[in-house]
Amino acid sequence: MGLKTLLGLHYANKGNINEELMKAYRRMFSLRQTGDYDDLAVIAKDEVLNLLQPAEKFIKTIEELILTKTEKHYDKIRVN
Repeated sequence: MGLKTLLGLHYANKGNINEELMKAYRRMFSLRQTGDYDDLAVIAKDEVLNLLQPAEKFIKTIEELILTKTEKHYDKIRVN
């Protein structure tokens, strides 16, 4: 399974990442794949600009999830 699938299964389906951000992530992933693997990729400036804010929100959400998981992990270690 890839990251996209795992994020959906373990975080989006549980409400930790909202569907709007997952939709934007899937679009950004698709554009990245196009840019990396197509012979000639043209991506409209407006499309990129429209994805900047969702990208920032997605990164912030992931950072918060990592911090939360890390804190819970260390709390378990301290208790044991």
